[in-house]
Amino acid sequence: MQQNETNLVEDPCLWFPQAIETTQVGAFIQYINETQHLKLTSYNDLYTWSIQQTALFWKSLWDFTAPLSSGTYKKAVSNEAVLWPTPTWFEGITLNFAENLLNAPDNHLAIIFQYENGKTKNYSYKDLKTQVAYLANWMKHQGIQSGDVIAGFMPNCPEAVTAMLAATSLGAIWTSCSPDSGTQFAIDRFEQTQPKLLFSVDCYLYDNKQFDITDKLQELTKKLTCLSHLVIVKRNPTVTHEIPKSISYESLITSGPQPELTFTRLPFSHPIYSLYSSGTTGKPKAIVHSAGGTLLQHLKEHRLQCNLYSQDKLFYYTTTSWMMWNWLVSALASDITIVLFEGKPDATFSWNMVRNLKITAFGTSAPWISLSQKSKFYLPENTLPDLKLILSTGAPLLREHFDYIYTHIKKDVQLSSISGGTDIVSCFAGAGPVPVKRGRLQCVGLGMPVDVWDENGNSVRNEQGELVCTKPFPCMPIYFLHDKDNEKYKAAYFEKFDGIWAHGDFAILYDDNSLEIIGRSDSTIKRHGVRIGTSDIYNALEQHPQIDDVLAAGKRAKDNEDIVLFVKLKSDNADKIQLKKDIRNLLIAQSPWLKPDYVFFVQDIPYTSNGKKSEVLVKNLLNGKAVTNLGVLRNPDCITDYKLIADSLIKT
Repeated sequence: MQQNETNLVEDPCLWFPQAIETTQVGAFIQYINETQHLKLTSYNDLYTWSIQQTALFWKSLWDFTAPLSSGTYKKAVSNEAVLWPTPTWFEGITLNFAENLLNAPDNHLAIIFQYENGKTKNYSYKDLKTQVAYLANWMKHQGIQSGDVIAGFMPNCPEAVTAMLAATSLGAIWTSCSPDSGTQFAIDRFEQTQPKLLFSVDCYLYDNKQFDITDKLQELTKKLTCLSHLVIVKRNPTVTHEIPKSISYESLITSGPQPELTFTRLPFSHPIYSLYSSGTTGKPKAIVHSAGGTLLQHLKEHRLQCNLYSQDKLFYYTTTSWMMWNWLVSALASDITIVLFEGKPDATFSWNMVRNLKITAFGTSAPWISLSQKSKFYLPENTLPDLKLILSTGAPLLREHFDYIYTHIKKDVQLSSISGGTDIVSCFAGAGPVPVKRGRLQCVGLGMPVDVWDENGNSVRNEQGELVCTKPFPCMPIYFLHDKDNEKYKAAYFEKFDGIWAHGDFAILYDDNSLEIIGRSDSTIKRHGVRIGTSDIYNALEQHPQIDDVLAAGKRAKDNEDIVLFVKLKSDNADKIQLKKDIRNLLIAQSPWLKPDYVFFVQDIPYTSNGKKSEVLVKNLLNGKAVTNLGVLRNPDCITDYKLIADSLIKT
């Protein structure tokens, strides 16, 4: 559906940045002007230069951020480099990921761990280094070497961070998923990566309750024959039975004199993380990322895009199954204090936590902001004096969400919707020292040559199309596991437009380089040749007083697609016949293209463990495709209703 040009004036500026000279981007512009004899003055000047001079930009960023490393390099990447096959970056450089994350002064505050009961526990960089030294020394004695895989079945807690740092200090690869996941969910992932060690807790915490996972651990150790040891952070003293191959985390960090902490420096493109695709259309793909690419991209995003300093406190509500955990932890490389939280993200608790801990950068998701809005949580002015940045990802941030934040939370705050994902363990677009416009991502990230193309591969502005990237960037995956001849890798990104990265997002790129993410392109609905983003539907129904949540999906009908709308109500007492009429009228008023062919009322909307609506899974059901991998959902029981509806529609 084409964006109406009048929307260009319907998106007012809600926040303006400080003078660019006072930001870290300003310092970088000055550095570029001095070293390259240029006269750049704005973010857009710098962005244009960064995508025109790809190799020179990434070299300049490396020199400016100065990661700890050895060796020399002639260029960041070949000037002739293309996206596919993937190029080599910073040849000649060696580094260690953990070393760069542990480079702050010993007494600097590294982690604040927030408990659901309101208590906190602080960890200095010295505390981290001490635990990492003990763990790494024990791993060495278990024969762990560069390239081995270490897994975490851990919540968002300090022990997950120390285990990751210990593993990567040796050059091992870290992979993780959250313990609130189903056992099969974890097995489907860890069987691919074959970890030698597994770190876990014996229970996780949610809504002030303990959830024992020892049965899951018994099953995991039984199925994962690759494991030599299971390291357990013991929280529940009532658990007395032993699990095979297990050893307590506490015993490893308290035995004997503290060993020396050393770091193995390895090539820039050495693997550091194995992350997993959502798995909504089959077994999840294991996507492997490089140490150097991840580090450099995150240094850029934390320091330049988000303008965070060592005195800042960064919180992101995430689990270890989501790449935002990896992104959050990397902030340690910029000496930023990170806040970890394990539990239920209640609106009152979370906003109070931001105030009490003096958090300066608060990260969350669009669904959470929507829940906060619908619960009518409002803050008096000047309640959050320290908060300067709110980040949101996981789903498009609707215009009503912007209104809620600026009206009821804080007027003078940078609200940055960010977008990227597991594929790049970072962002294509998001925060920057430019105005915040209602409903939009502020800007494309430096060095990320993002464009929006129509179905014929033509660049378009101010209208919907496929988000693409046209030149290489260092945080591209280095490979997929078990991917013969890189067939899955190539198919994932480079088949839609030959040799061009197609990210799978439906988006609008405006003339000022701000963006609007419409939704996943594989979940867009095509009606008579017009592509409809599901966020258009959600936007129209967001404020309806009787609607709690909505999911839209397309069902094939000859050469067209029907819109099937699933609605979760706040109360079962609603007049559903009248409500269907109201819903159709609201959508028609927005655009005749949005009129749903079917409206069904359901008990719940399916979400993945990362908080994303499972539109593709529902779309597959509606079109008669088998869906078996329900372990990716946090509420799989609700799918029964959808299967019954899908079966009835298919029969008709």
